[in-house]
Amino acid sequence: MVTDGQILPVCLRQVIEPVATTSTIQSAIFVKPSVLLGYDARDAINPNFGTKFIRTSQLRFMPVNIFESCFYLNDSHVTVAVTYYMTDIATFPSFGYMNYSVPLRIEVRTKSAPDGNEGTYFYNIFRFLSDLTVEQQQQALSIPPGIFCLNQTNTKPAPSNFSDKISMNGEVLILFGKEIIIESLDTIYDRSFQFAQFKSWSKNGEQTIELHDFATGLVYRYLASTRQCKVWTFNSSMSDAIPMPGQSQFFQMASPLHLFLLDNMNFQYTGSRECHSHMLCHVWIGENARSNQSGFERREWYWAYQFNNQTIEPWIPIRLINTRLDAQHKPIALMETNLYKYRTNPLTEFEVDGTIADCYRALGPTG
Repeated sequence: MVTDGQILPVCLRQVIEPVATTSTIQSAIFVKPSVLLGYDARDAINPNFGTKFIRTSQLRFMPVNIFESCFYLNDSHVTVAVTYYMTDIATFPSFGYMNYSVPLRIEVRTKSAPDGNEGTYFYNIFRFLSDLTVEQQQQALSIPPGIFCLNQTNTKPAPSNFSDKISMNGEVLILFGKEIIIESLDTIYDRSFQFAQFKSWSKNGEQTIELHDFATGLVYRYLASTRQCKVWTFNSSMSDAIPMPGQSQFFQMASPLHLFLLDNMNFQYTGSRECHSHMLCHVWIGENARSNQSGFERREWYWAYQFNNQTIEPWIPIRLINTRLDAQHKPIALMETNLYKYRTNPLTEFEVDGTIADCYRALGPTG
């Protein structure tokens, strides 16, 4: 879709019905590839599909066997004639690394019964895989990054079982208009200890430490460069605090689900994707209309489940892409958080005690 000269990707949903069409482009006689490989409109095996051997030949200096097939598509009233150029592993065994013949080229000719229109197109195939692993299927069926499909059926629940003691560090990239902000972060979140600590380093190296003490309802902010400390009480702007039921003026520590921004948005699984070298991630995306404002907020979460072909259990959060969109779904701001170290059961007491000590020294004597 093009809006104000800007190309915006759009996801359209169509229910596959018993008479679902095998043509993916209505303005041309173009059938989806699975039909050419022996499947029907619902991607089930077509019992009436068959091929006939024609002759041997060469394609791009490689010996091939040529097969033909001809069939009629009831849903779109189209006759399809297909020519397959298959590798001849008996003549050229060096190509038969998979021990079976694979297609190198598929030529398609179509003719529409109602109007007699004819079409011709072909596929040159450079890589062909069959009997895919679960990971390969997930990657093949993945929705492109950043694409949200409204009302899509979720096929895998997003992570929800977290430890009550978490630490993580990483980097945040913020894009707003022509402005770019990069910050480093180090976070400790401990519900059993009732403390949360957020350290950040700006691009000029300035360090800020913010400590949330839920036992007393106090926030400490310590600026390392000037050794200044400010203290104030909790308020509704804090991302890790939620109002107590029936007492909106008091706050309690939110669950880790709230910290990871997973509790107020419905997420849908978009597939498996390589998120770092030798690392595979499950990906979820969600979108909500922004409260009291026009536009939308979109979140895309990457959770690592495999590294160097070794399973990671439990999954590890790797990346969160948070995009703010206007009413026409045009991006107006983006915040990408990349996490490089994630641990459970951190040494909260050591980290928190040091911050409180620095703050008390900065505040000086009272009374």
